[in-house]
Formats: sequence, structure tokens, C-alpha cells
Amino acid sequence: MGPAERLRAFLAARYPLGPLGEFAAHKTVPVHRHNVWYYWGGLTLFLIGVQFASGILLLLYYRPSAQEAFESVRFIMTKVSFGWLIRSVHAWSANLAIFSAMVHVASTYFLKAYRPPRELTWVTGVCLFYLLMGFGFTGYLLPWNTLAFFATKVGTEIAGVPPVVGPILQTFLRGGSDVGDVTLTRFFWFHIAVLPMALAGLLVLHLAMIQLQGMSRPLSAKGDRAMPFFPNFFLRDLVAWVAMLGAVLAVSVYWPATLGEKADAFAPTPAGIQPEWYFLWMFQTLKLFPSHVLGIEGELLAVGVTGAAGLGLLLVPWLDRPARRGRAHPLAWILGIAGILYVVGMTLFAVTAAADTCIECHQQFETTVTAPTQVMAHDVHLQRGLSCASCHGGDPTAADQAAAMDPAKGFLGRPARRDIPQFCARCHADPAYMRKYNPNLPTDQYAKYLTSQHGKRLATGDADVAVCTSCHEAHGIRAKKDPLSPVYATNIPGTCATCHTDATIMERHNLPVTQHWEYAQSVHGQALLVRGDRAAPHCASCHGSHEAARPGVVAIGNVCAQCHSLTRDLFVKSRHKAAHNALGMPECEVCHGNHLILKPTDEMLGTGPTALCTQCHEPGSAGHAAAQQMRGTIEGLKTRLAGAEEIVTRAAHLGMDVADVEFELNEAKAKLTQARTYVHAFAPSAMDPIAADGAAHAERAEARGQQAIREFQFRRHGLWFTLGILGLVLVGLLLLIREIERRRP
Repeated sequence: MGPAERLRAFLAARYPLGPLGEFAAHKTVPVHRHNVWYYWGGLTLFLIGVQFASGILLLLYYRPSAQEAFESVRFIMTKVSFGWLIRSVHAWSANLAIFSAMVHVASTYFLKAYRPPRELTWVTGVCLFYLLMGFGFTGYLLPWNTLAFFATKVGTEIAGVPPVVGPILQTFLRGGSDVGDVTLTRFFWFHIAVLPMALAGLLVLHLAMIQLQGMSRPLSAKGDRAMPFFPNFFLRDLVAWVAMLGAVLAVSVYWPATLGEKADAFAPTPAGIQPEWYFLWMFQTLKLFPSHVLGIEGELLAVGVTGAAGLGLLLVPWLDRPARRGRAHPLAWILGIAGILYVVGMTLFAVTAAADTCIECHQQFETTVTAPTQVMAHDVHLQRGLSCASCHGGDPTAADQAAAMDPAKGFLGRPARRDIPQFCARCHADPAYMRKYNPNLPTDQYAKYLTSQHGKRLATGDADVAVCTSCHEAHGIRAKKDPLSPVYATNIPGTCATCHTDATIMERHNLPVTQHWEYAQSVHGQALLVRGDRAAPHCASCHGSHEAARPGVVAIGNVCAQCHSLTRDLFVKSRHKAAHNALGMPECEVCHGNHLILKPTDEMLGTGPTALCTQCHEPGSAGHAAAQQMRGTIEGLKTRLAGAEEIVTRAAHLGMDVADVEFELNEAKAKLTQARTYVHAFAPSAMDPIAADGAAHAERAEARGQQAIREFQFRRHGLWFTLGILGLVLVGLLLLIREIERRRP
């Protein structure tokens, strides 16, 4: 007796395995034209298994805390052998498992597989689908990146909408009033303990029901053809599993999961934040409803409708009474198709509706796009709970126009232009009042305005100067962080240019009108207006905002030092400082200009035809020699850096994670920038050590880039080797199926 026979005999003597083998040998699967839909349940089960296996591997390194979660995932992706692949497989199989479950539920619905006696099989299957979505929701937060953090914040806010139960549920999910470290810990334990236990129990129950009751035959299927479950159907299932494994590996290698940026609880919510694709239709359903419907909050109604739909899906076996009698009713098909179209449609489109009770009266006669009622929807005051009457006074509850605009009730109407700064200062200069809405807002804007060029001229009766509404508009005032706000960083130059490019106004004040054009061509303007770098200086950075004034010749160096502090310090310690003071020249402006500040280039340094150094230093002088030496040092570092960049770029284009390599590269670039900055010390001895350090970083970056390229070749060869093995397995399974089918009588 061989080892296999001895093991079989050992198990048979102790466990009654005979009935199980007999059951498997006689179990059959219906054969009809809809057989393909049977495999989606098995695919879902397989992907759940992949989830468990990859999740256990991730658990070996993951740390569930707000301080370490992001770093631990990054460590998995960059340091752990094949960690990037395990995380990508986990992420892709999660999405594919939910998609597979969706297809399985939909196909079961249309095949009427929930008919008696399989009602509870349907219920357990739908509950499993809901649990998979719960896995997606809880697992989404675990990397603790920006997108996951704010999407979870929005999702838990929706959970808190229902009265009584909602706030309790929201607090239970978050572990407090907001998403934080406790939320991450709770979601982690939900994801790896609570939900897996519930899934395992339901899965065992669901599979047991299927094995005991068998697979349902569609109403439209004719005859009673069937195939043995084992090995015929099982091998076909195995073919689908192997093909799915190959697909998961392929997408994981070619489109690996990304990590993004670490979550910052104090950062503003990114624009266009959305949940994962399988929750998107619910999210957009909330946006579809108006604020109130028949006195009920629209958000509450939307949550109620979505919940009712989920409950209705569970109760389908009892709601579809014709199917219980063996008949297919067209209404069930119509509702199923409509449901699918709605989910797909809501995933692709969002319908927003907003109502504003403060401006309903004016909407009857204000129709232009710039009218107050057309722009108030995004007004920051309205979003904080203020209304028209908060600024203009009057009685907003009165239906009669005369009573609503009664001066005795504080109605002010439209203020005169000269009174606007003081009009706004009634609130914005009151710290106690502003603290109720935004404690971080300064309350000295009006005081600063009085010291500005604009404020001083307004006090003399000059009607041309800017007031609050010139920059912030009168109605529809957007928050400073709103990209469409006139005082958003990228819009400030254009806002200032509204007046400062008006030749008629500027001529009366003896001012030029070319500043905006010059700024737009400058390095600062290109950074801000073209590349959208909000850290780049704009008009208010140098002149001030509410306290706007000319810097003056003496203050120009200090203004530039707000950003270029090191450059300023180096210049002050150099011999050039004394020369500028003696000649009465502004420090930075002599070489770089004011509004038309061009991007500094290496050609400005040295002794070439465009070098600025030669304007003062003659050939043969010490300054001339120093300029030539510093230029040579810069060019040497640039050459070394270019070689390293080429290698690292090749590795990045191949899809390799080069974050650590880029650190070395960025250090080399930083040293190049620092060396250029130290030009303002006007001493080669100050620049040389920096350039040498930059060259060392570039050399290390090049070596590690070469290593990444070699690893890329290893990964791809490994993938094709694995796919080759899987292909052989598929061929073997297909041949085995063919042989078994040929032997059947």
C-alpha cells in the first residue's frame, strides 16, 4: 500500500468522509445557454481568498496609527521584497471582488435564482455583497493618505445624517467627533477582525445552502441537461480562477497601486473629493436631492431612499411574487434594468441643486449673470449663515417691501463708495464678532487700509482708489482659498491690473500702466500665472494687501529678503554691500530689476558676453577671475547631475519606484541651487564645498538608478515566467476537461 492509500485509509478510519465523496461524485450543475453566469460566484470567492492571503502578508508590516500608517505602507512598497506587488494585488483584487459580486448579484436577479426554496441563499449572498463594500470602506482609510482621509470624512458625515441613530453611528465609526487616530484604529479592527468573522460565517452558510440545494435552473432553460460538478464544472471554475489570477498580476505590475500624500487633518478639503467608484452612485444621489422635499431634509431623504433600496434588494424573493409561482414578470426585468442604468448613470453624472431662501424675492427680477442672486450661492458670508439683512439691515421676514426696507428696522441699502471700507469694518474690525465665524481671520484690515496709498487718497476724497469691493466684489464674495476668488494667489495680479492698467485712471495719478505686463513676463509671473505656483510672490507679497504702498529704494532689499533671506544675508556680508551703499543703489534691483525680474541664468555669472559681472569687473581683476572660477564650478556640477538624471528618468519611465533615488537626486539639485545662491557671497571658496557635496549625491543617485533598472528587468522576466507557468496550467486543465468529457457515456 502506497503513502497516498495509507493516508486515505487513516482518514477514513477516523472521519466519515465517504458520504462527502459520494455527495461530490453525484452533485451536478445545470447546463444551458446562461451557464457563464455561474462562474462569477466562484470568481468572487477566489478574489476573496486573494484578499485574505495578500492582507495577511500586508499585516506583517502595517502599523495602524496616524503617525505610522502612511510610513509603514510606504515601507512595504519601497523596502519589502515584492511589497509593491502584494499591495497592488490586494488593491486590485478588492475592486475586482466588488465588481464580480455586483455581476453575480445582478445575474442571480435576472436568472430568478432566488425562487423558493433559495430565498435565504439570496439573502446571504446580498449580505455578503454588502460586507464586501464594508471591506472597501474600512480598508480605504488604512493607508492614511489625503484622498482616503477626506473621502472617509465625507462618508462618515453621510452616516450621521439620519436622526437619532445617525449621530450615534457617526460617533461609533469615528470614535469621536472627527476623523482621527481613533478612527483609523477602529477601521483597522473592523477590516481585519469584525468584518472577516462576519464574512466567514455568512460565506460558510451561503456555500452550504448552495451545496444542499444545488444551482438554480433559469425559467427559460429547456430540458434537464446537467454536468458533474466534480471534476467537470470544478475544472472550468479553476480555469476562470487561473485566468483571473493572471489578470490581477498583470494589472498589478503594469498599473501598480499608488500611495499619494500623507493625510493632514488640518489641511483644507481638496477640490472634487469623491469616494471609491462603488460608492459614487450613492454619493451623487445625495447631490441629486434638493435641500428640502415636502419639509424633509433632502440629504435625509436621499439616505432613506438609498437605505430602502438596499432593504428592497434583500427582500426581492418575497417582493417578486410571480417568480415564486414560476413565472417571469416584465416589471421585475424593467426594475432590474432601471436599477442598473441608475447606478451607472449616477456613477457618471452628478446633479446638484441648491436653494437660497435669502434671495428668493430678488430672483423674480434679477436675471443677469452678475446680479446678486446669481452669484450669492458661493458667497462666503452666506455659507457662514449670514444673509442680505446681515449687511443691508431691514426685516427679511416681512412680505411687504416697504416693511422689509424700513429704515426704522435698520435698513441701509446700498452704501456710498467712500463709506464701503467703514461699512465692512463694522464686522471685520470687531474681534469678538469675527471670532464667532472664523477665529483665525485678522481684524486689522481696516486699520491697515487707512495707512495704505488707497486709504490715504480716499480720505482726501479721491474716488478713483480701490475700496473693499474693488478687490473682493460686493456680492458673491468667495473665500480667499477659492481658486475663483479675485484675491486667490493666482488672481491677485489680474485684480490689481483692473485699475493699474486703466490709462485714464493712472494718468490722473501720474502712474505707469506697464507693471502687470512686466510682471507677467517675469520669473515670478511665469511661476504664478503659468505654472500655478501659489508660493510665488505677487503684488501683495511686495506691496502689501490692505496696507498696499510703494516699498521705497531703501526697503527693496528687505522686501526681497522675505523669500530670499539667505541671498540677502550673503550679500550683506560681501564687499558689494558697501559699494551699493556708497553709490546709493538699491541692492537687488540693480541686477535683477523690479517688476520685470527675469529668471536668473548661469549666463549671468562668469565672463561671457551676457554676464553681468563684466559690467563692473574688468579682465585681469580679482573679481573677473572669481566670476570665471565660480562659473566653472557650476558647470561641472550640472554635468554630473545631468548624467544621474538621465539614469533615474529611465528607471522612472520603466515604472520603478525611485522615491529614494529621487531623494539623492533632489539633494544634488538642492546643492546646485545652493551653490548658485552662494554666488552672492562673491567668493569661490564659499561655493566649492557645496558643489563637491552635490556631486557626491549625484553619483549615488546614478548608482541606485542603475540598480532600479536591473530590478525592473528581473520583475518583468519573473512576471512572464509566472504567466508562462499559469498558461501551462490552463492548457493542462483544458486538456483534462477534454479527456473527461470524451470518456463520458
